[in-house]
Amino acid sequence: MTNTPKQRGRPRAYDPERALEQVIECFWKTGYSGTSLDAISAATGMNRPSLYAAFGDKQALYLKALRHYWSMSYVAMHEALVDVIPLSEALMRVYEKALAIYFSGSGDRNGDHGSRRECGNPRFPREGAACARQGL
Repeated sequence: MTNTPKQRGRPRAYDPERALEQVIECFWKTGYSGTSLDAISAATGMNRPSLYAAFGDKQALYLKALRHYWSMSYVAMHEALVDVIPLSEALMRVYEKALAIYFSGSGDRNGDHGSRRECGNPRFPREGAACARQGL
């Protein structure tokens, strides 16, 4: 007989990573200030209470999406450079990974993530400094 604790509540009806990718796409299109919770709700298929329960308020959601974006970018660049290969091949991999991120999602250009606009946002002073250091 196993004493595994019962899971409380209903199981998640969403994939947190996929939801963050959809949120990233929303912020890419219109930036922090121009993205409404209604737009995020429509993109993720989650209602507002579910969004708040899963990610917190809009600011917390933006920061989680931004960190997820940075993480995806870091992993992509690490994968491109992990092998010992000629410099020209490594650079081609980096460019291919960068373009895959830049044109991901709906096929439109995504690279801004609203981050360039938001780097100077007083709500995110540390994140703005990180944007500048990372060249976003």
